[in-house]
Amino acid sequence: MQQQSDEMTLSQAVNLTYGLLKTHMLCLAVFTRHSFGAQMPGIYGVLSLPLLCLSVLASQDIRMLWFAELWLVALVLQRVRTFWLRAKGYRWHSQYDGFPWLASLVSIVRTETTYRNLEPAVVGGIGLLLTPWSPAVGAFVSFGFVSFLLVRLMEQAASERRVMAYRDMQFEQQDFRSRV
Repeated sequence: MQQQSDEMTLSQAVNLTYGLLKTHMLCLAVFTRHSFGAQMPGIYGVLSLPLLCLSVLASQDIRMLWFAELWLVALVLQRVRTFWLRAKGYRWHSQYDGFPWLASLVSIVRTETTYRNLEPAVVGGIGLLLTPWSPAVGAFVSFGFVSFLLVRLMEQAASERRVMAYRDMQFEQQDFRSRV
């Protein structure tokens, strides 16, 4: 019988990192995206509230509290929009993390992939613009550059692994068929 180790595996570390980054990203995505899936933001949205509360407490900045309150209103409005669109018959993946409308305003190439690739820079830039008004809010939003970028890269890598697995299955099925 194998003993469990108290050490974190690489896979667990990557999953934890992804979860923390996605949680931070969703603190900002309610402002930069729309049309979320029915199950978004899910657990990351639930974890966003404690993250915002910790940020308010750590910063001791009233404007960070205002940001957290505005986030809560934006989250409720996003959920209402999602339910309204679903009631009208619109359907998309339940885990869809929203259309990046803010990044779409600054792009001349009109694809969602381009918008998602631009989004980290847009969010980081907004954070820099907010820094003179509130260093705490500015830093929190500026870190969105990191969270949006790394979540994007991690999701792309996972997608590429899924595509590779599908292709491998196709090759295995062809091989199997040739033997029968």
